[in-house]
Amino acid sequence: MALDATVAGASADAYLTVADADAIAAADMGSEAERWLSSSTTVTQREIALKRATREIDDLPHSGTAYSTTQALVYPLSDDLDVNGDPIIVKRVRHATYYQAAFVLSNAAVIDRANARRARDVSQASEPDMSYTLGEGGRSIYSPRALQSLEGNARGGGMVAVWATTGLEDPYTEAVVL
Repeated sequence: MALDATVAGASADAYLTVADADAIAAADMGSEAERWLSSSTTVTQREIALKRATREIDDLPHSGTAYSTTQALVYPLSDDLDVNGDPIIVKRVRHATYYQAAFVLSNAAVIDRANARRARDVSQASEPDMSYTLGEGGRSIYSPRALQSLEGNARGGGMVAVWATTGLEDPYTEAVVL
């Protein structure tokens, strides 16, 4: 199973390649990064998690116009450009994709059980050695870190990439919200 992370691609199904996500995870810490980088986590599992994370990020509210009418995904937006005017997936979207993919990979079983309870409209339940009542709305399927990375995308304002002029090619240069 391969994924397509072509920026503004008509067949794109992910915002990150596994290698890109691995690089972000290597600079991260905590149980999600450990799970992502674990030798027991296969490339196929990572690809599936990145595709799911991309779909879930695309389902979130956003503001702006797509860069191209033929692109398969929400991002890049028309203002998500590098200094040459080429479309890019900005840092906040790349990081949100990794955070969401790592969250899903670490919590897939919990999310699936919560969705099953919601589908049955179960607000109170008991399992061996415990019982519980769900609060209004239950738990989010979204990583808090992914949501924080995307904060502002739904409020408006485009993003223009500002690349460092240090001579280093840093693919994780932050975009500036105008």
